Amino acid sequence: GPQVDVCELSGLRIARRCRSDASSFRHKTPQYLALPFSRLRELPSKKQERDRVVFGILYDCSDLEKMGNGELYVRWHLTDLAQPPRLLNLQLRGGAFTHWRGRQAGAR
Repeated sequence: GPQVDVCELSGLRIARRCRSDASSFRHKTPQYLALPFSRLRELPSKKQERDRVVFGILYDCSDLEKMGNGELYVRWHLTDLAQPPRLLNLQLRGGAFTHWRGRQAGAR
C-alpha cells in the first residue's frame, strides 16, 4: 500500500504535509525544546532557558476575549489525538496574540 507519512515527535498521521518534518525543525532551531503533550507536566513552572514548542492539532478557537486588565486574547484548543485524547487549552496573549491574530482572521 501507499507509504503513511507520520510526524516523528507526536506519532500523528499526516494527510498532507505542508511543512518540513520534526527532525528538520529540531536541527534548524536547536534553541527550542519540542515536547509531546504527554511530557508537559514534567516542565518546571519557572522561566526556561529555551522556548518550548508543542505540536498538536488545533480543533477549536474562541472568539476574541478580554482580560480584567483590558488585554485582548483568544483561546486555542489543541489535541494530540491520543486515545483517550489529551487536550490543551492555550491562552494566546501579548506578542503571540498580535502575531497570530491576522492569520486567524484570514483563516475564518
